[in-house]
Amino acid sequence: MEITGFEKIKEISKLGYIALRRSRISRSKSTVQGEYENGWKQYEAILEKCDTLESWLYLKGIEDQPIICNINGKMCFTSYNMPEFNRQSILRTMKNEFDQISSITEFGSGLGRNLLYIKKLFPHIQCYGYELCVNGVEMAKRASKKFGVDVQYSQLDFVNDSEEKYVFPKTDVAFTMYALEQIPLASSKAIQNILNHVHKGSVHIEPVVENYPMTLRGVIGKIDHWKIDYLRNFEKGLKKFSDIAFTKEQVNTSHNPLMYPSIYCVKKINSK
Repeated sequence: MEITGFEKIKEISKLGYIALRRSRISRSKSTVQGEYENGWKQYEAILEKCDTLESWLYLKGIEDQPIICNINGKMCFTSYNMPEFNRQSILRTMKNEFDQISSITEFGSGLGRNLLYIKKLFPHIQCYGYELCVNGVEMAKRASKKFGVDVQYSQLDFVNDSEEKYVFPKTDVAFTMYALEQIPLASSKAIQNILNHVHKGSVHIEPVVENYPMTLRGVIGKIDHWKIDYLRNFEKGLKKFSDIAFTKEQVNTSHNPLMYPSIYCVKKINSK
């Protein structure tokens, strides 16, 4: 249900107040690990209760609860299958932009659920996941084994780690889903490292703040984005590469009413 009228004004005012009052975060590797190591660990009991892959991919009682979110740029209070939307957006872009995909790597794979989803739909595709946080890797491996879906995962800092840590083979394409947001000023280095390990290119669904609309909610989103120290200057960084071409699409659908994500497709020029 779209939020309109006085309720919309009230909610935007509340979000603006929270954004302005929020303390400034300086996002670093240790900050991200501090947020997510414990967070991923808490899914251990949830995974134990899931008896099917489908129940793990969309957690009833958690991800199906109504929240205030952004749906096609409109502030809504609704229950929306955001994981499904994001995964389908990635797959649609890959299908439209790349031919004959036989292997995929996710950088920043978290609990590994996106790759389990892809592998279940396309069993012939080899799927690999790199994740910074050890607990995320362990949970992903447990889920892969529990549901009998052949996806491999490994721990990696894809900004700073050496080549030896890239234990999986090059794949046709790679993707990130709300992973680059965690490295505000290092996205160019991350993209270079990702492209070094793919044949064709990559797809990224991320909150690129430069694309946010110049509306009241969009401006508040920009402020909140800066306070949380999320990704910035992403497209400016892409333009420095001479051996790629990229396209973008604003999707404007997110679990956060202040977030307006974009999908970027990065293609290696003269790739085979």
